[in-house]
Amino acid sequence: MLSGPMTPPSPIEAVVFDLDGTLIDSFPDIRAACNFTLEQLGRPALSDPLIRSFVGRGSRRLVASALGVQPEDALVNEALAIFLDYYEAHPVDLTVPRPGALELIELFGARAMAICTNKPARITARVVEALGWRNQFGAVIAGGDAPALKPDPRPVELACERIGVSPHQSIMVGDGAEDVLAARTAGAFSVAVLGGFPREELVRASNPDWLVTDLFELKARLEPHLTR
Repeated sequence: MLSGPMTPPSPIEAVVFDLDGTLIDSFPDIRAACNFTLEQLGRPALSDPLIRSFVGRGSRRLVASALGVQPEDALVNEALAIFLDYYEAHPVDLTVPRPGALELIELFGARAMAICTNKPARITARVVEALGWRNQFGAVIAGGDAPALKPDPRPVELACERIGVSPHQSIMVGDGAEDVLAARTAGAFSVAVLGGFPREELVRASNPDWLVTDLFELKARLEPHLTR
């Protein structure tokens, strides 16, 4: 299932990937870190669907949502420290690449690739290293590396700058509306992959240039564009 009449840039010089829900299924480790944090603060564990709905806007917002407070609340600082310490110690206990991720990375192996995620930089570095991807990507832009998080376009722009490619000659692959909006504002071609963290109707409503069911479908659709 592919939708969207637009065609990607020709040639495609680079691809910028979101991480959580796009290249990796990290939910089990995020859930463990979230519920550990709540336990340490004497709060009850939350359901999987609820935690899943909090993912994608950065760890501070995730923790604040789990606590039911605003991100500026003083309790969030304490909770965030617990969350990050636990997650850094357990970055990929249960995290695995999403189906098709390794094949898609291999397809783009000769082209510039970057990761652009709202996950905190210290956790992102641990995850990328543990998965053996450190040398696969020319740049890894994470939370704190740019002045704002996606959907602000600056993380995407910084990723493209670091790999020496214009956003207009790049595609941005993500699983959420924040990825689509960041790509669109930066001038990159946006691809949304279903099956990540956001609800499907929210992803569809973001109107990406392409909407695909999974990474295998994206690989098949992109191959003709990469052999021109």
